[in-house]
Amino acid sequence: MQVRQLPSRFVKIQCSTRWGIGTHETILDTYTGKVYHFDGQNKLQASVIEETWESFASRSTNIKAVPYVTPFSDEEIAEHIRKGLGKGNYNLLLNNCQHFVSECLSGVRQSFQVAHVGVALFFVGVGLLIHSELKPR
Repeated sequence: MQVRQLPSRFVKIQCSTRWGIGTHETILDTYTGKVYHFDGQNKLQASVIEETWESFASRSTNIKAVPYVTPFSDEEIAEHIRKGLGKGNYNLLLNNCQHFVSECLSGVRQSFQVAHVGVALFFVGVGLLIHSELKPR
């Protein structure tokens, strides 16, 4: 495993979502100037696309590069990206932009935003259960 320091060929990018809730993740290939991420007219039609950095950056806000740990070489990451291009079936909980980026860079499909929401909902549920048990009957 290696922590990728900038500059590196592939840069993990985070930015604000169009809706202002959570973050959107993408991969920038600094050799080609292309960005790879889920996008589409709407989430039901979203698929993994390739676009120019200029196009992506022109409609994105709060853009930042994020360090990541990877067991893969640049060539392996490029192959993972190629395999993902054009794939759809976007699903906020099971197949979103973070799942794609995570799988390409680390080999593990995960979304920390989804995990954090799950943990928060668990604690809300526990709190409601405790509150209902403390109410006089």
